[in-house]
Amino acid sequence: MKRTFKLGTLLCALALGACASASTADFHWFDGTRNREAGRAFSMRWIKDLQPSGPYVPVELAAPIGAPELGRVYIGSTSGELFALDQFGKPAFKHVAKAAIEAPVTLDTARGELYAASVDGTVTALDASSGAQRWQVSIEEAISQRGLLSPDALYLVSDLDTVVALSRKDGSVLWRYRRAERPEGFAIVGHAALALGDQRIVAAFGDGVVAALDPGDGRVIWELDTSLDVPELDETQRYLDVDTTPAIVDGVAYVASFSGGLYGLDVHTGTVRNHESHLKSIAGLTTDGHVLIVASAEQDVLCLELPSLAPLWRWDVRKGAPGVPVIAAGHVYVPESQDGLVALDVQSGRERGRLHTAHGITTPASLAHGQGFVLSNAGRLYAFSYARR
Repeated sequence: MKRTFKLGTLLCALALGACASASTADFHWFDGTRNREAGRAFSMRWIKDLQPSGPYVPVELAAPIGAPELGRVYIGSTSGELFALDQFGKPAFKHVAKAAIEAPVTLDTARGELYAASVDGTVTALDASSGAQRWQVSIEEAISQRGLLSPDALYLVSDLDTVVALSRKDGSVLWRYRRAERPEGFAIVGHAALALGDQRIVAAFGDGVVAALDPGDGRVIWELDTSLDVPELDETQRYLDVDTTPAIVDGVAYVASFSGGLYGLDVHTGTVRNHESHLKSIAGLTTDGHVLIVASAEQDVLCLELPSLAPLWRWDVRKGAPGVPVIAAGHVYVPESQDGLVALDVQSGRERGRLHTAHGITTPASLAHGQGFVLSNAGRLYAFSYARR
């Protein structure tokens, strides 16, 4: 049986509650009643506590998903509640699940549909405006990652390395791909989401395998076992997981094994184009098509030129470990597990803004059409605006 280990360098202070308290110079508010400034990359709009205060601070893992086109932001919680808020932070509707919601919702704004998944494996299709339930099914395995959509199917990956395609019409199972039982050893908490490129679903798994699947029937097009590149270390130091969601640029899928390093894989064939074995402990990747941003517990935040992967700059995290970065409007937004959200200039790596929180941030920010949302570990949702180039 696979044993799960939470590395202190990655998730320290989440369950304990971190210690950075907000100061009077943290934010700038639109209404002018408070003179708070976090730098030019942030203009705070509003803050909302999703959970009642108490002696224990929950670790919230569901990233918010903003939908400016619908005037909504959607966010799940450890209490099993899915909140839909309007552009001013007022409740639009609430969906109550039977288990914690750790996965971001999968959203189709054009069709007004959203799909929520919980850790008990329940998947619910809802109307994105009203919250009315369309259908509900269970795949009986925990889901903690956002899905992919095609016109007819919803693709999801479970925390037990099963990829399933569900009909968007009624939730029926179209196909299922299941990895063999994971090998004995340790794993980092987390899982890669699915990515789509060159008419292939690219999935990464806890045993170190990266696979390309046919979206139509789930057949395997190619597989690559990155665990073959992991040194034969003591099992307490050997982590095979590929937990980074693939970042696909110009037919190359960039993924990272926690112990094996960073890979660039040909999406069509699975051929290894790049392998940077020295880049380890990577927690997240993102790209704007020109550079690859790497967040690592060992190397902090790196900017690599594409396709050569030559280093352009490095930024040192102040407090805790970096989470999954997001690029928008010439800035990289990086969550810090023991502080907040920092904005870095894509070209230079210089800090352009910072959002302090009392308990740190683990989940990535949601950024679209000049509106941003990020959730702190304590369940406080921050809404802000960012400059659009």
